[in-house]
Amino acid sequence: MSFDVLRSFAELNHPSNLVTLNYACTEAAADLRIETLPVWESNYVRAGGPAPTRNECVAAHDFRAARGEGKEFRTVGLVRQFLKDPGEGRLLTRDDDQRYYVP
Repeated sequence: MSFDVLRSFAELNHPSNLVTLNYACTEAAADLRIETLPVWESNYVRAGGPAPTRNECVAAHDFRAARGEGKEFRTVGLVRQFLKDPGEGRLLTRDDDQRYYVP
């Protein structure tokens, strides 16, 4: 996520003297992972394999399809079908939220 933020910054600002590279600098060569935390500024590099996924957030834009902006925005059904068996976890939705863009 930290690298995505850096890349987005570079794409928005078009600095001519910047090249984004997805690397971590450490004192010894190793298989490394960037540990992604809820506050991205606190992410850190650690040795070892990837951590188990704890949470996923998926945004669908069916409200745009409902406004007539195109049927390609109707994706919440696909997401729910894909996540119908969340294994050990659970699928949380906000169907009762009154804001038109949330459910």
